[in-house]
Amino acid sequence: MISELLYIVGPPGVGKSTLARELRTGWDLEVSRHHAVPHTRLNHPATGRTVGLELGVPREDFPGTDALAMDIGPRALQFLSAAYVHFALGEGARLATRPFLGGLAGQGVAVTVVELMASPALLDARWRERGAKQNPSWRKGAATRAQRISEWAAGAPGVRLRCIDVEQYSLAEMVAEVRDVFPPVALEVTW
Repeated sequence: MISELLYIVGPPGVGKSTLARELRTGWDLEVSRHHAVPHTRLNHPATGRTVGLELGVPREDFPGTDALAMDIGPRALQFLSAAYVHFALGEGARLATRPFLGGLAGQGVAVTVVELMASPALLDARWRERGAKQNPSWRKGAATRAQRISEWAAGAPGVRLRCIDVEQYSLAEMVAEVRDVFPPVALEVTW
C-alpha cells in the first residue's frame, strides 16, 4: 500500500496539470496506458527503482485523471491499496471524491489535498488563451465540485488540506509548498 497521496484539485485552467508535470520533472517515467488503472511509474533516476506513481497518463489534452473511466474510483482504490510504492500523485476531478480519498485515508494513507485557487478573471483569461471549448456553466460546476472536496478535506480524518492561490505564488514556490509530500528527485531511496 502507498504511504502518501498528493491529490491536486481546483477549477479548470488553474494549473493542476502544470504543477503535477513540474513535480514529476527529473523522474524517469514509465507509462502504463493499458493497465486497469492507467498510471505512470515514477522511477528514481539514479537507482531505477519505482518509488511513486502518478494516476492517469501524460497527455496534451485532458492529462491527469480526467480521461479515466467514470467508474475508476473503486479500481483505483484497490490498486493503490495493493501498490508497493511510497507515494502517489493525482490531479483532476475524476478521483477527487470522498469515497476514493477518504477510503485511502481510512486505510492509513497520509492524504494531502492541494487546492489551487485563482480569481475568475485569471481563469477566464487562461480559458480564452487555451482555446478551451468547455461550457461556462460546466466550468463553474467543476470549480464548485473542487471547492466542495476541499471543504470536506479540511475536516476529514487523516486528510491534510493545503490551499495555494496561484496568483500569489510562482510555480517554483508551489512546488516547494508540497515537496514534503512529493519527494524531490535527489531523495535517498530508503524504503
